[in-house]
Amino acid sequence: MKMDMNLTLEQAGIYYRAITMINHQLRENRFDGHAYNRRGACYEQLGNYEYALGDFSLAIEYEPWPHHYTDRARLYLAMGEYEKCIADCEMANERARALCERHGTPYQPFSVALMLNAEAMGYTTQVNKVGIIAPGLSSSQSEQSGSVRPMSAQA
Repeated sequence: MKMDMNLTLEQAGIYYRAITMINHQLRENRFDGHAYNRRGACYEQLGNYEYALGDFSLAIEYEPWPHHYTDRARLYLAMGEYEKCIADCEMANERARALCERHGTPYQPFSVALMLNAEAMGYTTQVNKVGIIAPGLSSSQSEQSGSVRPMSAQA
């Protein structure tokens, strides 16, 4: 397991204690998607992306809430899996739109902040995929670009 060097031992201990508590909760209800999502977030903070990915995926399998998709998308972004990140953001938006329609509430794109984070890290997104025009490109260039590509490749 790779531990984030920015974590103090005390912080790491808090995450390990939280994982222990969540494990007890999952023994009582092994289909609790929110518990898997919380445990995945702990593993992510500890730098154990393999376990985090497994837990985020189980959270989606048992309870496919939009925020479960964006949490896994955030992990994919950290892992450099940009296509998977975008796919999860799109699914989060679809799930959020369906929930809003069912409850009669106005829809707001759910994953825009995450995609802006991807752009801030030096990657552009295709405008027709997530509704964001890539920085440094006109809308027509952005529509013609690939899903994700490094800003340095735009020369």
